[in-house]
Amino acid sequence: LMFLMGILLSVNAQELTVSDVQNSGCLRETRETRAGEYGESRTIILTKEGASLKVQLLNYYSNCGTEGFEVTSNMSGGNNDSPLLLTVGVTPICNADMDCMCLYNVSFTINGVVSNSFYFSCWWCEGTVNLTEGEPLVLEDSWEEVSIDGLDYKIHRVMHSAQLTNGKTCEGELTIPSEVRYEGQKYTVINIISSAFSENTALTSVTIPNSIISIGGSAFYGCTGLTSIIIPESVKKIGYYAFKGCTNLTNITIPNGVTQIGNDAFTGTAWYNNLPDGVVYVGSIAYTYKGTMPEGTCITIKEGTSTINQDAFTGCRNLVSVTIPGSVKTIGYDD
Repeated sequence: LMFLMGILLSVNAQELTVSDVQNSGCLRETRETRAGEYGESRTIILTKEGASLKVQLLNYYSNCGTEGFEVTSNMSGGNNDSPLLLTVGVTPICNADMDCMCLYNVSFTINGVVSNSFYFSCWWCEGTVNLTEGEPLVLEDSWEEVSIDGLDYKIHRVMHSAQLTNGKTCEGELTIPSEVRYEGQKYTVINIISSAFSENTALTSVTIPNSIISIGGSAFYGCTGLTSIIIPESVKKIGYYAFKGCTNLTNITIPNGVTQIGNDAFTGTAWYNNLPDGVVYVGSIAYTYKGTMPEGTCITIKEGTSTINQDAFTGCRNLVSVTIPGSVKTIGYDD
């Protein structure tokens, strides 16, 4: 589990320690049989008292071999272009490779939190939270399905955020709203989830608002009528197959802020097909190698590249060497 907090902080990583771990019991299920379905509600409880933020993770799903948890943190940003960003990682410590699953409750405290209002993100929930001193804020993995103006969403009533889930009946030019209203409440549209528009051949262009953080896997897969799309600066992640098979997509604008791109996200688009063979760069990402690699190939990643994408050089048997500049901060798996 990973947290991303854009908040005003003065945090010492040594202060992030697990204070409480409770084993809720063995589920007698494997990762394969469970297949990502949770009968128990994943819940995060945030409680702020003074400059201390207590974080409780309820029903943390982990290996039965887990004997503890390690909490780590990293600080970045804090300049004119980006807020101070605290990344908190919670990693199980396993003493055995066991397939059977257990649920755990994990608590820890982050010290030096100045603000009561900040942007909070984990893999199933994100948005701005406003904490009341000493009063727990309960964030459950609970989403409600609604339809608004011809688009389907999942809304989170506590976070006031929305995920666009289905736009397969849309035609022509579409402008995705940055926020929607439902039963008198406003919800910020933060994600386009997997397969939301897949195989919608009637869609010709899409305007994505600056509220969108991620574009899910296969989100626009097979949208053969789509000719252009502008991805705003807010987007950090583009999922696998996101635009695969969009054969008429010739114009794609991708910002440098994108930090992760899934496999074959642009395969089969006119934009990708028109690129020259060699290393394909998308913003500051070395995305993939296009074409047949000659024997004895040596590659120098260009200066300013921040990420070498996952699978960027998978299967490149003729690759002899790669020179990586100091600007690279992340190298994906299977590279």
